[in-house]
This record gives sequence, structure tokens and C-alpha cells, in this order.
Amino acid sequence: LSTTKMALQGAIERTRLAEDASMEADLLAAFPPAMQQRHRDAILKHRLRREIVATKVANRFVNRMGILAPFALTEEEGASFGQAAIAFVGAERLFDMPRLWAELDGADVPEAARLALFEHAARGLQLHIGDLLRCTAPTMLPAEIVDLVKPGLTRLNEQVNALLRTEARSEAGVLMKELTELGAPEALAGRIVRLFELSGGVGLSVLGRRIGVDEVRLTGAYTRLGEALGLDWAQNAANHFAAGDQWERLLTAGLAREFEQLRLEFLDRRRDADPEEGVRRWVAEQGPRIEQFRRTVARARAASVTTAPMLAQIATQARVLLAR
Repeated sequence: LSTTKMALQGAIERTRLAEDASMEADLLAAFPPAMQQRHRDAILKHRLRREIVATKVANRFVNRMGILAPFALTEEEGASFGQAAIAFVGAERLFDMPRLWAELDGADVPEAARLALFEHAARGLQLHIGDLLRCTAPTMLPAEIVDLVKPGLTRLNEQVNALLRTEARSEAGVLMKELTELGAPEALAGRIVRLFELSGGVGLSVLGRRIGVDEVRLTGAYTRLGEALGLDWAQNAANHFAAGDQWERLLTAGLAREFEQLRLEFLDRRRDADPEEGVRRWVAEQGPRIEQFRRTVARARAASVTTAPMLAQIATQARVLLAR
């Protein structure tokens, strides 16, 4: 635990994170309230500002996400510890994680259930941190990340119940049942489930901002495409894959991202004014090829065990198909 935190702290100190004005709250929180009131300006100019901010973020990252999260994110996304920490700060703000963590800390549930709820929350947030590492510039700071992503993500959050397709809705229902059976109040369980329901929302928000298309319409096209090809099942299978070793974990984590990225790249290339109509036309044009692809997915779904080579082959065929 200590080694991970020290390594992460050192990496954060080498970034520009402490220069972000939005980190002032973290810096001030390291001092007693009376000092914050009387010596605010002196604290903000503290000669150890960089080290204090790095310590606070490293502690929170590891305490809330676990000692393996920084390593998994950097290996899977090809990012540095410092970039992963900045994405973590951006993600915790986008999804109001301090409030959720406080509610989990104070929830009247057995401790075993509390630990399980924290684990689910961390797993859901880690998906979004990975998306931020892929979809935002490596030099961006948390305030810039929030400014870029939050408007679109807020609109998607408001419409998520109408946007979810069968596979995603079923998965959310299973998770909701699991969390409530652990003893979580429905409102608290719903907050954790929403992290998973908004999977892909970061990429769609960034894409919508870049190409000037409403995120809700983009999401309708994205989910329609996944449903038509069966990619929702493949992505879910990759996300829940029980890897036998480190390399299998990296492969399946990459495939889960691939099933998301393929759809975003498809929508980015086409840039239809009406993306849902564009997907409908493409599906009609590619009917025979899609039918053949769906047969491959159906064979994988019917297998007694889902393997990494199955998912890799589906990803390869999907890339060829979506490039047409």
C-alpha cells in the first residue's frame, strides 16, 4: 500500500496537476479550518503545494480504487501514473464520487456489504477513467477535462433510461438486484448502477463536442449499432472475463475498449447529420455481411465457455465490417 502511494505521489509531483486552480480545495483541506480562514493566501502559495496536492490525490486514488488500479490503468491504456491520476480526479468530479463515497462510508449496512459496494463503485469508475485516458489529450488538467465532458455527460445522464438497449438494461437489472441483496438501499445501489449504465458516455460526449452532433442522438446511433451487430454482448463478456494471467487480462481489457472504440470511430468517420438514420441505412446496406457476423457472435454466445480467442476474432471481424 505504501509503495504504491509513494510511486503514485512521485509521478503526480512531476505533472502540472498542482498548477490547476481547481485543486485549491485539496490543498486547503490539508490545513485546519482556522488556518484556511486566516492564512488562505499563504497556503495557496505554499512552497510544498505540489507535494501536498500529490499526497492528497495519491492517497485518495489508492484508498478508493485499490492498490492495483493505477497499474491496471497504465498497462491497459499505455498511460503514465501521472496521467492516470489526473484522469482519476477528472472522473471523480464528473460522477460526483466524493458524495457517493461519503454515503458508502455512512451507510447502515454490514461491513462485508460495504466493502463489496466500494468494490463495485471502483470498478464502475475505472471504466470511465480508462475512457478519459483514451478520449482526452494527455496534457489536459482536471478542470479542462470537466469542461469538455460534463455538458454532454449531463445530457446523457438525464436521458439514460430511454437510451439503454436490451443487453445493457438486463445487465443493469442484474447488478441492481445483486447490490440490494447485499443490503444497499435502492437509492445508493442506483448511484453505483448508474456508473455502469453511463459506460461509453465519456467517449460519446467528447465525440459529440468534436463533431458538433447532439450526444443523445449519437448515443442512439451507438446503441443501435451495438444491438444490430451484437457488440453489446461481446463488450460485456470482455468486461467480465475471468483472466487466467496478466496477458489475458490485458488482452480482454483491450477488447472491451475495442468494442466501444470501433463504434465511436464509425460514427466519427460518417458524421451523419442524423446519426441514427445513418446507422439504419448502413445496416440495411450491409445486411448479408451483418447476418454472417451475427452468426459468429451467436456461436460464441452458445459456447459453454467464452474464451479470449473468441472475443478477439469477433473484434477482428467487427473492425473489417465497420470499415465498409
